[in-house]
Amino acid sequence: MVLDPYPIPKEILTTFKRLRGFRLLVKGEPGTGKTLFTLTLCKALKNGYVPFYITTRVTPEELCTDYPFIKDFLSPNNILDAVNTTVVSSEDFAVTFKFSDKPVFLQQLYSLIKKTEKSAIIVIDSVEALKSDLHIPNDDFSLEEAILEISRDTKSHVIFVSENICVTPLDYIVDGIVELEKSKNGRLIRYLKIIKIRGKEIKNPVPIFTLVDGEFRTLCFQMQSFYDEVINLEFKTFSQLESAENFVSTGIKYLDKILGNGYRSGSLNIIEIRREVGDRYDYMYLPTIINQILNEKPAFIIPPAGIPARAFKNMLRKLVPLVSPERFNELVRLVDFTKKIVYNESEVYDPHISNLMGENILEDYERIRTMVSEIETIGKPTLMVIGLDTLQQIYGEDKLSSIIGSLVIDAKQAGDVLLCLVKYGQRILDALNHLADTHFVIDAHEGTVLTYGIIPYTPNLHPSIYVEEGKYEVNLTPIV
Repeated sequence: MVLDPYPIPKEILTTFKRLRGFRLLVKGEPGTGKTLFTLTLCKALKNGYVPFYITTRVTPEELCTDYPFIKDFLSPNNILDAVNTTVVSSEDFAVTFKFSDKPVFLQQLYSLIKKTEKSAIIVIDSVEALKSDLHIPNDDFSLEEAILEISRDTKSHVIFVSENICVTPLDYIVDGIVELEKSKNGRLIRYLKIIKIRGKEIKNPVPIFTLVDGEFRTLCFQMQSFYDEVINLEFKTFSQLESAENFVSTGIKYLDKILGNGYRSGSLNIIEIRREVGDRYDYMYLPTIINQILNEKPAFIIPPAGIPARAFKNMLRKLVPLVSPERFNELVRLVDFTKKIVYNESEVYDPHISNLMGENILEDYERIRTMVSEIETIGKPTLMVIGLDTLQQIYGEDKLSSIIGSLVIDAKQAGDVLLCLVKYGQRILDALNHLADTHFVIDAHEGTVLTYGIIPYTPNLHPSIYVEEGKYEVNLTPIV
């Protein structure tokens, strides 16, 4: 199961389940996903309501072809063809509305709804096209008001689909408004703006959504990091992926597929963390470390800034509970820096955490290479995860720049997989860009974590945790 299994925001679904009729206005420019959103909403409410879908922009045949899943909940008799009143559609697809003016249309609609045993959902897609067919001026809202009266009398829900994104009198008389948008610059992002839901608290007013696989799906609003999500799971068994020869699996199926088996031996891989992400960037690197340990391959780690090596090790131990402490210590080496740090005398010395003074970067770098060489004997390739923000904090930007080339070249020559974590504002990124084999950016939009590839180029991808048969994994859902 996905941790957030709702394709439609819960605020909208729960409001529709009120006893009285609910009137929703769905707005957006062409191509933003209004029809798919509306059909998905009808599907989510299929158990308690009967939808009547009045299609005015596409024929019923086209509707069934473009959205084949509607056959599971939308009867042909409930697809009302108002595309062209002079053309008679096949009875296999829909009921043709034979109307010439507003009173006839309203009378036919009212008659159909009164015959249903369950409460109805009246969908007008779109209201502008319907008014055009009925020769009603755009500034005349008598049709919408009449439909709302029908909904009150029959206790039915109404969904108006509109391509007019401006504020109109209809905005004030409906109970809820959602507006669908998509970014116009750079990689595609789709936003669902919940402008109002009468009498309901809106926890996430701008969820991001995708239309992947022809389905409308709201993405999870992430409050917690990967670690915090996993630690609260009932089952903490990671769905292990085997690493192909000369590769280190990323621990994420979708990412391995994009990269062709994962991170290649002798490669530099950059994860760039933008502002407002917090600690939620761990979705993109902790699965790699976990998978490497489960594959019993060596990992060398300089944790990101703000996480002491001892705390990072304890965190990893909780993420791989089935690996014995002895085997864990054989596979994993961590680095901590004693500069400006005072240790509690009661702490037990851990020989598997190397403490560097952070005073001479060249001497410390030689010690790092020695540590890596020691664990390389366990197996190849070694995964090196380096928090470059930590190194910059200890040595400064200029000194870090002086050894970064050697770090990359040595790792490539040794056949290691170098995974560098770079935080926003670090100019060291300019020195690494032309050396990188892969480069991913992780960012947050309206509270939702997204990542995308610069090398290789990818659309925006949303990381989330998926649990099945007692095991969990990270999914990457593309925004399309």
